Formats: sequence, C-alpha cells, structure tokens
Amino acid sequence: MDEDRERGLRTLDQYCLKNYGRPLAVIGTIQLAVTGSPDEIVAQLRPYVDAGARHLVCRIGALDVKAQWEQLEPIAALPL
Repeated sequence: MDEDRERGLRTLDQYCLKNYGRPLAVIGTIQLAVTGSPDEIVAQLRPYVDAGARHLVCRIGALDVKAQWEQLEPIAALPL
C-alpha cells in the first residue's frame, strides 16, 4: 500500500524481480498485483468480492520484514 501509486509500482517491480526473477509486467499476467492508496486498492479488489470471493490471499510485496509489518494493519483495515 502506497499513497504514491508510481512508487508502489516500482516497489512491486523490485519485489517481483528479486523473488521471481521476472518484472512486474510479466508477473502481472499471472497474478493480480495491486498498489496505491487504500481507496485505490479497494477499487482494484472490490470486483472480486462483488463476484463472490469470500477470502483474499494477500502477499505483501515488500522487500524487508519491517516494511511487511507496516503493511499488515492497513491491509486488515481495508473496507472490503
């Protein structure tokens, strides 16, 4: 989650390169990758909930544990 969507996309790209050896442009064709403000993330995930998804598995695209922990509460607070 990042209020600066472009920065969030760069972080996701770095995460994808480090963990999968492929850029976000490739990984994004295989799985959904979202970033942005809480409202932007809700808008990206809402169609899945509206279609009947009862559970969402969120992989936090952060490169270190501290950054992952910082994302947990905001993710849990999303109004989905």
